[in-house]
Amino acid sequence: METLKHFDLSALLWVNHFAHHHARFDHFIEAWINLNFLQGGFFFLFLWWMWFRKSSNPEADRIDAIRILFAVWGTIIIARALQIGLPHRLRPLNDPTVAFVMPYGGVKDVAAHFSSFPSDHAIVYFALATAIWARYRWLGAVCCLWTLIFACLSRVYAGYHYPGDVLVGAIIGILFMYVTERALSPRAMGWVVAKAFRWERHHPASFYCVAVAITYECMDLFEDVRIIGRFAVKIVLGKDIGLFS
Repeated sequence: METLKHFDLSALLWVNHFAHHHARFDHFIEAWINLNFLQGGFFFLFLWWMWFRKSSNPEADRIDAIRILFAVWGTIIIARALQIGLPHRLRPLNDPTVAFVMPYGGVKDVAAHFSSFPSDHAIVYFALATAIWARYRWLGAVCCLWTLIFACLSRVYAGYHYPGDVLVGAIIGILFMYVTERALSPRAMGWVVAKAFRWERHHPASFYCVAVAITYECMDLFEDVRIIGRFAVKIVLGKDIGLFS
């Protein structure tokens, strides 16, 4: 275990040694890590493409899109449960015992109450990339590489995560999507699919309004829901328990 911790810290500090040398690059990274859509949120557009694309079996494509969406919701719940239930791990930029060099434009105490392990970005985006890879190998591989560089490595550089947070998150996302897609077979999803198709046929306006809203929140990793939930909990309990952070 100590060897793994040492390797994790060494990998973090290797990435971090590039920081605070080029102000423009550092400021770009600090701005980039707040752009969930560009980090991997746009992967959700794949579900819309499946829904509307012309194919020999459009109903099967739409069922697949619903299955993937439910699986991704599961990954978000798993990520949140692990971050709350596992021992708290300070983010590198908030840990005084780590010789972390803050990039230009970085801010200390960012989400200090929120555990860095595992990375929810890695879990969700690698899960989506896995679903895409299962259908289009080359496109899924590109999505995995994009997630690794632009969603994960950038957050390690900024001190939001250790490399181990990202690695474990990627493994969880890949395995969960692989297992869940097999568990959520078209037969198992029959009732949900029937209800969704009936809603889309009889009330398309409300169906697509809700679908767009859900897609937006998924792309932003339910940031609005987190903010509202955190505020509500703080009002009711009088304290911040980090549940929706």
